[in-house]
Amino acid sequence: SEHLLALINDVLDISRIESGKVHYTPAPVDIAGLTDSVITIMHGYLSDRDITFRTELEYPEERFVMTDAVRLREVIVNILGNAVKFTEDGGTVTLSVSWRAGKDDGSVTVIYRISDTGIGMSEDFVEHIFEEFSQEDHGARTQYKGTGLGMAITKRYVDLMGGRICVE
Repeated sequence: SEHLLALINDVLDISRIESGKVHYTPAPVDIAGLTDSVITIMHGYLSDRDITFRTELEYPEERFVMTDAVRLREVIVNILGNAVKFTEDGGTVTLSVSWRAGKDDGSVTVIYRISDTGIGMSEDFVEHIFEEFSQEDHGARTQYKGTGLGMAITKRYVDLMGGRICVE
């Protein structure tokens, strides 16, 4: 039932995004507090797994940034959830947070980098990862089920917030 609920929620999310019913409403957010909440969520994901979860956290002096906390948290949790899903026990998932000065005074760019020792993906698939219903379907990857919407939703949220997402 939990799996079906997740599938339905993904379909509803992409439908709301496509119909223009999702709006970006930035508000001041403590980026360290948001990241701490993501880390807490991840400890739940990892409770029954033998995966090392590393964090490398560097925050700007002024930790409040204008963003949509709910959507940013969803983006980071979704990517980390995929990292956990595709990393075998004994592996490592790393969340790095850094920052650099923004385009004008008083602004910063916060950079989230997520890496893992998981099974990876083919170079051909990388260019399709943000497409709806996109899943790499070969080898060990076929054991992982999902809608193929998670990364499409993630990309749309990042774009909506004026961010950038890339995959190596």
